[in-house]
Amino acid sequence: MTDAGNPTATPESPAVGSSTPSSEGSQDTTVGTLLTPPSDQPSSSEPTVPETYKLQLPDDSPLDTSALERVTALAKSLKVTTDESAQAIAQALHAEVASYQQGLMEANAKGGELWKARVSDMEKQALSDPDIGGTAERLQQSVQHSRQVLDRFGDASVRDFLEETGLGSSPALIKMLTRIYRAMGEDTFVVPSTSHKSQPKTLAERIYG
Repeated sequence: MTDAGNPTATPESPAVGSSTPSSEGSQDTTVGTLLTPPSDQPSSSEPTVPETYKLQLPDDSPLDTSALERVTALAKSLKVTTDESAQAIAQALHAEVASYQQGLMEANAKGGELWKARVSDMEKQALSDPDIGGTAERLQQSVQHSRQVLDRFGDASVRDFLEETGLGSSPALIKMLTRIYRAMGEDTFVVPSTSHKSQPKTLAERIYG
């Protein structure tokens, strides 16, 4: 029984001034204020990053399998969620390294920029070396003597190697061949006229000249 002059709340009717929480007014723990930061719990929309990816490199790749480990670490840090996206990173890395390696090989090949710089540097060193150079004329004479030794004891494959690598301008090599020329005696060699092959004198010719 209820007093009409002093109404009280019933379970079916809340008291005056009170309110009940609704689904529309429920607290969003993912949104914070200046004094109350948002919850550290990840939201349901955060991507799921796998523990590993299915990655592979081309058979001719200059990279080894350790590169794939670095790609995996990078992909996880970027929160990559699919194998395809991680594989794209691996492919881009392969292409970049392969391109750099190809450019380096071309620069070091005969006529390349690094080949030219290396040969030019060796020629300057040879010219300034007092044993074989000092002047352009003396260096040219040392080169001529070196060629005669090379023609006698070397073959086409040696000359091709020296030409392709640029080591034919090495001051150390020219110095060594020049010393061989001097040690064997100047009369051992003849300057070739039309043939690249020099003919050494016989023992009788050397003795009885």
